[in-house]
Amino acid sequence: MKNIIEKILKEDNVPQPGPSSDKGTDVSKIIPNTKYLNINEILDHVEGIPYYQEVLGDIIKNDYSWDVTKKVLEYGEYLKSNPESVSKLPPIKVIDNKLDDGAHRISAIYLLDQLLDRNNPYWDDVQLQVDFYTTSSEEEILKEEIIKSKRDKINKIVKRLNKLYPKLDYCIGKDDTLQVYTNYEETGGNGVFTERGLIFEPIDPPSDFWRIGNFTDYREIENGEYIDRGVEMVDRSPEERVIEWLDHEFGTDLNTSWREPNYYGEPGGDEPMFDWRKCED
Repeated sequence: MKNIIEKILKEDNVPQPGPSSDKGTDVSKIIPNTKYLNINEILDHVEGIPYYQEVLGDIIKNDYSWDVTKKVLEYGEYLKSNPESVSKLPPIKVIDNKLDDGAHRISAIYLLDQLLDRNNPYWDDVQLQVDFYTTSSEEEILKEEIIKSKRDKINKIVKRLNKLYPKLDYCIGKDDTLQVYTNYEETGGNGVFTERGLIFEPIDPPSDFWRIGNFTDYREIENGEYIDRGVEMVDRSPEERVIEWLDHEFGTDLNTSWREPNYYGEPGGDEPMFDWRKCED
């Protein structure tokens, strides 16, 4: 086994690409939205992943005639013996929600989880870095937009957020603030419905900065009237921090371990009770 591994390794003891692999599309000028996903989450959220089932089927049938099957098996055997090397694998690259680079790595982890090391829960849970890129014409238009007002800043980031979190619940206020709802709760016994979330207030262009904070609204369950409101602004940062705050709130960043990841952005807790909000235009 040692001789086989030495043949397929070069730097840092990480398996190297086979002849069927390529480097994928050049996205060096685009900032990715990075998430850390286990194998089941990758299969659920990434389109166009090739041959992982075919490779598993080949190995079950002891058919090693396909070069891709042999290369994925080499990856899998090495990772089984060196599970810590998963952290050294390059990121999976996803462009416009479709896999662009990383099929061998995904197939190897799937093979380990389903067959080679199926009794080891590590392969079901281990997270791979997945970089999501958007290259659509709409995104290019956003880059070229002239931002003249706070509302322009909000409209621009909302288009981006809707792609990252397709079920995001938000409203835009007449005071040019963006409220993202993250939790609803019917407080038992006192007739109060609580709406919580993050609030983002753009600073006048040409500044790229936003004021960021938390809000809590208290409403009468009977009629939806607002009883009280609490707002705490805690950060003043560039636009990318808006994304980071939401990634943390929804549990999709690497440092959030207190909750299950919410990749769609829908609020947690109870169902919403009212179809109108004070913040809406």
